[in-house]
Amino acid sequence: MRRAALSLVLFCASFPLLPSSTTLLAQDSATIPTISWKDAGNYVDKEVNVVGRIVRATRGRSGQYYLNFVENWKGTLSIYIPRNAAARFDPNPEDLFKGKTIKVRGLIYLFKENNTDELNLKVEDPKAIVIVPGDSSSAGEPEATAHPSNGSSSPNTPASASSSQAVRAEEYLPTIGVAHAGDFLEQEVFVIGKIGGSRQVAAGHLNLDLQDEQGHTLKVFIRRKYLPNFPASPAQLYAGKVVRIRGRLYLFENKPDLPITHPGQVRVLPDDAKPPTEPQWPIRIKPAMSAAPGAEITVGSYNLLNLFDDVDDPYYADDILDAKPRHELEALATSIRKLNADVLAVAEVENRGILETFARRFLPDMGYEPVLIEGNDDRGIDVGVLSRLPVGRVISHRHLRFKDADGKVSRFRRDLLQVRIEPPGGTPFDVFVVHLKSKGGVEEGGIETRTAEAREIRRILDDLLKRESQALFVLCGDFNDTLDSEPLMSILGKGATQLASFVNDLPPDNRVTFNQTPHLSMIDFILASPGMAGRYVAKSYGILPGSPETSGSDHNPVFARFRVGRPR
Repeated sequence: MRRAALSLVLFCASFPLLPSSTTLLAQDSATIPTISWKDAGNYVDKEVNVVGRIVRATRGRSGQYYLNFVENWKGTLSIYIPRNAAARFDPNPEDLFKGKTIKVRGLIYLFKENNTDELNLKVEDPKAIVIVPGDSSSAGEPEATAHPSNGSSSPNTPASASSSQAVRAEEYLPTIGVAHAGDFLEQEVFVIGKIGGSRQVAAGHLNLDLQDEQGHTLKVFIRRKYLPNFPASPAQLYAGKVVRIRGRLYLFENKPDLPITHPGQVRVLPDDAKPPTEPQWPIRIKPAMSAAPGAEITVGSYNLLNLFDDVDDPYYADDILDAKPRHELEALATSIRKLNADVLAVAEVENRGILETFARRFLPDMGYEPVLIEGNDDRGIDVGVLSRLPVGRVISHRHLRFKDADGKVSRFRRDLLQVRIEPPGGTPFDVFVVHLKSKGGVEEGGIETRTAEAREIRRILDDLLKRESQALFVLCGDFNDTLDSEPLMSILGKGATQLASFVNDLPPDNRVTFNQTPHLSMIDFILASPGMAGRYVAKSYGILPGSPETSGSDHNPVFARFRVGRPR
């Protein structure tokens, strides 16, 4: 009965005898602007009603849906319906809306897609989408506008973080004037200036001159293929306007250059808005890899519990809804500050981008450089390193194939990441990071896979120790098994090449790293080669207790101190 009633309502909503689109639009609050989908780039971080005709509707692998207003949707607005919300539509969003003119209400925001900012509007309530009568692509669509009214907001005021769990660029990117562009090469920034002249070059690309009152000029470059992303010629849209542009600065022909691809990167500011006289940071970020170690450093290992971003990666079983909640990010940062590790091995991180964003936004004063290479996990969780000591070579073992006890070909379910750490004035050493196959809640679950991974790890370490018996390295991570298990015994080895565990330095009542009942156990470790064990600071091995509520993770981090000075 409910399905029949809903279908009838949606059928009636598309019937031409219903109230006009003017009536439908009038039902919304006057404070929410109604815009054409073509103008979405001018309303980033604003709640709007968007009107347009859906010509493309697709279902993602995880059950989410995307609605688009053009077939070639890159650089234009996408309507995103998460899988849990899609289940509330009957029939599905594709059958409901493809070919229909809709009005959809929501917040327009940017997300990263192949290193490009894309426009998105997420819908979680079916009531947010209304079918507008008529099938014309312009039915009910408001006139195009060059830019929204900006009110009296300051050009340097960050958008409210409370409106989304996402970490916004305004929270950590610097804002600069044109004169300082040369000081931020290869960095992403906001640049404020006034658009002066423009030039169409021979290949069809467009250059805009971003200027300040002192006569400094920065070239804003738009490739020909991206010009259709703009509702009108950018030269006409922005001529004489004071704008804030987000982008990554490059050096081209010995001058700073700022490439952009769509209007979502450009925000028109009030005419009297002024660029900062000096670069402004919403938070002060300490230069990465800045620590000058003394005789000792701290190495830590921490499973960060699904450090996911709010972008749905079509190649993995993640979703925007999987983004780590902001309160967990803040708790995690507090825990890492208490740990204060010089080198921190991490697990359950979706990608390098979220690791870098997390470090820059929540740990800006720690001086961490993120290291991560994409691994094999179907969910997209990877292992990585945060280091404030210089990083040398980095090796991934994700492509290795090896056999398990039954002769079946296997591989690391995530990776075995190898990172060379090079302390200034000290002795270099390697950090190996692992995240072995989990038990899945079953006592011996995944034992064959874990054992195969463990034996391959031991083979790799043995090869290293054969070449250099006193090789310096630590093996850190979430081993998903206890120290007396077959996989861990395989890794530890025996005799002269046995790895040291330091667990006996812990009080018996503080040997829990997985902190969720009823599975309280110690499954995270820092193991050391014989040479590195000789540099271990006695009784320095420790565990920092916590919980998802207090520390942002279901694992407790482990840490140990080592002497890294060169022998005399």
